[in-house]
Amino acid sequence: MNRARLRPTKEQNRGRFPTFMVEQVRFLHGGLFESEGDWIHPERVIDNTEIILVRKGVTPIEENGVLFEPEAGSVLRLDPGLRHRGTRMSTAPVSFYWFHFDGALAADFFPKSFALAEPYRADLLSRQLLHYETTPDYPPEAAENLFRVLLLELRAQAGTPSVGSRLLGEVTAWIYAHRDRAVSSADAAAHFGYNEDYLSRLFRARYGYGLKRYIVRVRMQHIKTLLLSPDYTLQQIAEMTGFADYKYFLRFFTRHEGETPTAFRAAYFNTHTNVR
Repeated sequence: MNRARLRPTKEQNRGRFPTFMVEQVRFLHGGLFESEGDWIHPERVIDNTEIILVRKGVTPIEENGVLFEPEAGSVLRLDPGLRHRGTRMSTAPVSFYWFHFDGALAADFFPKSFALAEPYRADLLSRQLLHYETTPDYPPEAAENLFRVLLLELRAQAGTPSVGSRLLGEVTAWIYAHRDRAVSSADAAAHFGYNEDYLSRLFRARYGYGLKRYIVRVRMQHIKTLLLSPDYTLQQIAEMTGFADYKYFLRFFTRHEGETPTAFRAAYFNTHTNVR
């Protein structure tokens, strides 16, 4: 008997991986909210759906009597026609993306609130979406289509809430929230009360590499995001990402990226100019 493993057909894949349509969704508007403290979410009822992607701090919100406390690296969906409000004053810095849209998603498209498996990818898509929305050179369909891609990305990152994936979600969100400082795998293990080797095995099973490398990747992604902005000098970026020694920052980036921060920034702006 031939026991060769046949590749699934497209029809079989459709059965195994249900398609969730997003064509009916209409993107309305979005933005990035930032506060240095002493802020509380206003009380209101809206007639569309809002998605909040938290980048920094905690955003406590009550919707129809149910309390949610999304923190850095997590998502909250606020549904139309339901009263929501902040439950307490945020005294620490808070930052989150907010997006409004019309049109219904499937009830199980993604959970009401969840931690992102890889917050950087959602952060990058959100930045691109806001760029498309506010740049006159792009047609409205650009932001519309990118928002649908963002929805699919969020669904992919929501995943299956097994014990391992929940822990991974919590750890990755914590690492993302501390991407601006020099945290270690030992710090993460101590914070969550797990053995460092155990956490590293979970990461290796999910991503193909361990916890230490994941922390470096998130920190590097944060540095590269800042390098894409002309608003900061390299010295400022080093300070903003937890490097007390500027020369060590240069060595760290070059070792992990294979080029200097200056070369990385120049390559991006040259490419951007060529595209324009």
